[in-house]
Amino acid sequence: MTSFSAWDLTEKEGQVLSVLLKAGKPVSVREIYGKLRVTRYYVYEILKRLKDLELVEELDEKPKKFLTSTTILRRKIQRMDAELNNHWTAFQTAPREEVFAELGLNDTERDILIALADAAPNQLTILEIRDRIGQSKSLVERYLKTLRSRKFVKRSRGLAQSYQYTIYPLQKIAETHTKQEQTEWGQKRGRLEEQIEAFSGGDKPQNFMDLSLRDLQGRVPRQNWLNILREIPATIKGVVEVSQRVPAHVSIDDGHVIF
Repeated sequence: MTSFSAWDLTEKEGQVLSVLLKAGKPVSVREIYGKLRVTRYYVYEILKRLKDLELVEELDEKPKKFLTSTTILRRKIQRMDAELNNHWTAFQTAPREEVFAELGLNDTERDILIALADAAPNQLTILEIRDRIGQSKSLVERYLKTLRSRKFVKRSRGLAQSYQYTIYPLQKIAETHTKQEQTEWGQKRGRLEEQIEAFSGGDKPQNFMDLSLRDLQGRVPRQNWLNILREIPATIKGVVEVSQRVPAHVSIDDGHVIF
């Protein structure tokens, strides 16, 4: 069975989702626990979590049946896209406390940022930060290094040749953190799409008449595909004439023939 680890699912949750996807139709609880050899109660618990995550739909039938599909999973990704984009937009103008709370800082790192923010635009030395937050010099040095690597704090040489530290503007910190999260989400999104794609290709039984043009294109040799395109009626291809010679580069975009 395909692993759904990118969805942050347990092994059994992934197995239940896999059963539903491979079925391609509503499935009863009995059918699920019969395949997985687990208790009915456990299957209900898993289905409830998958439903709460919007990965599975429950049908109003007796006995209860559950359904999922690659379309449902892609809609979930789209909702996650929208939710994250809304969050990142709001985060750019969030109060200082909310920004610091979301950066994943430990207590000492947060205290260092607060001390630097309160002192801004003035800079602070390590000893001054130590005195303000009540921690050892070595601990302050260690976490200042971490905060500098994350682009939250910068340092410069003072008049006495000692290092002085200051915090980046709050908006800059929010932008830096948002870019980091966007990169991580982009990587995870790619893994989610790969797992969906595993069920939208040849390993999922599908009737020939139910195939989209894109699916069909991926299942036949290129020359056969070009021959098929020549036979598609003009009413389906739209502005493309059947008699038109098929160029060397033909593709499908969202079910439409592109010449």
